[in-house]
Order: sequence, then C-alpha cells, then structure tokens
Amino acid sequence: MTSTTHTTSSLALGLAPIYFFPDLIELKYMHFYLGGLAIGSLFPDIDEPNSSIGRSVSKYFPFIPYLINIIFGHRGITHRFIFFLVPLVFILAFIKEINTFLPGLHFFGISFCFGMFFHQIGDMLSGSKYYKGGIKNYFSPFGLEEKYFTPFPKIFRCAVGDIKEQIYNILFIAIILFELKEILNISI
Repeated sequence: MTSTTHTTSSLALGLAPIYFFPDLIELKYMHFYLGGLAIGSLFPDIDEPNSSIGRSVSKYFPFIPYLINIIFGHRGITHRFIFFLVPLVFILAFIKEINTFLPGLHFFGISFCFGMFFHQIGDMLSGSKYYKGGIKNYFSPFGLEEKYFTPFPKIFRCAVGDIKEQIYNILFIAIILFELKEILNISI
C-alpha cells in the first residue's frame, strides 16, 4: 500500500469515533489527533529505507531505517500487533503526566498508536498474484509463528498502486470529507 493510501485509510478510520461520538475530543486538540494519525499511519514503514518515512528519517539519521531493516527486515517488528499496543498501554497509563507536560498531547500519542494499527490493517489488504498478502508473524510472540495473517478475503486485497488500491484511496478520501463535514458542522 502506498503512503498516500495508508494516510487516507488511517484518517478515515480514525475520524470515525469522533464522527459517532462528537464530544470525544475538543476541536482545539484536533491537530494533535489528526497529526498523530497521519504520522502513525506511516511510521511502521520506518523499516523500509525507500518508504516515504524511511526517506524522510534518512535525511537526518541515515542509519536508522537501514539498521531496522537489517535487524528485523521489512514488515518485521514494526508490523507486529505488540508494536502499537505496548506504547498505547504506556500512554494510557501515564495520561495524566503527559497532559501535565502539554495539555492534549495524549491525543497525539493515542492517535499515533491507532495510526500504526491502521497501517497494519492496510498492509493486511496488500497482496498480489505473487504475494498472498497479510503480515507474517503478526501475533508474535503470542503464536501463529511463520504464518501470514489477514482477515480479508483475496477478492478485497490489492497490489501496491494498482487500480483497486486507487479506488480504495478515493473511497477513503470521500469518507474523510464526509466525516469532516459532519464533525465541523459544515453545510454544503
């Protein structure tokens, strides 16, 4: 999945709770929430030096994406279930301390973790005739070693940049626009 589709899918999925529960977050903290979703949606691909975030990080820390890739490979540890879950639990445990430092910052951290999770869901949609799709060892170290996990039937999976992914991207953009219209009470 391309970085654009990872971002639009994460924003569409991440805005859904706010659409259904408008009092969940104050608008003055929305920038933290949306920023966390967007950056989190790209972060798991830090293990790929040629990814959007891998190239960005390489400008300042050229060894990090390469080192992560050498040690863990692409879709390695950054694509595991625990990779978003452990920081999420940590943020929730220290939410009061985080807000003391900067009010609303916890929204960035929480949505960053959800963005990483939504990225993983997006990668579970990825597949082609050569690659069956899913994420290998997704639940490691808790089981299903050496197996690829995807909840999506093959008919829904797409290859990177193919027409199906482009359709998904357009659909996600439409969902984002609808959600923002409702959240911000914009009449058209």
